[in-house]
Amino acid sequence: ALLCLPDYMHVVVSRYYLQSQGYSAWNLTLNDPSCRPNITSEYVTFDIPYTRCGTVREV
Repeated sequence: ALLCLPDYMHVVVSRYYLQSQGYSAWNLTLNDPSCRPNITSEYVTFDIPYTRCGTVREV
């Protein structure tokens, strides 16, 4: 799921889905490796600021 908020994007991905595609939640990063997700037993979530993490804005 992707939720676009005023200052950042909130992204939630199922760990089960990631594993079914051959990915590990523990190795998942954005273009900026310092922007790490929050990992729970079921989900991987990112709060991605529009001004950081390699985000490019287009208007």
